Amino acid sequence: MRGPQIPSGTQLLVGGAVDFFMGYGIDAINAIAQGIPKVTVAAIFQKDPQCILTHPNPAIKTLADLKGKPIYISAAANVTFWPLLKAKYGFTDEQKRPVNNSRIHAFAH
Repeated sequence: MRGPQIPSGTQLLVGGAVDFFMGYGIDAINAIAQGIPKVTVAAIFQKDPQCILTHPNPAIKTLADLKGKPIYISAAANVTFWPLLKAKYGFTDEQKRPVNNSRIHAFAH
């Protein structure tokens, strides 16, 4: 199991640290695009949901309203949905905050 500061499954695989891992669909697509010699064995899940949660705030009604505000994301988001948010909404890496286990636990309650 990875934590928020651990390299991606693809990085661990290519580096020889693991022989197999469960990843995201976008991992397979990115590997092909980057010429990484990786084989996808199965695609079990048909969807890969992601979400962003906010505290109630009348000023935040759309994703675009989060521009410039701190956003906690996992390490996996750096190669999945974060590049899309940057391109589409103008988010910056300065907004990113690493998700840690205590923050995830706080969101779960």
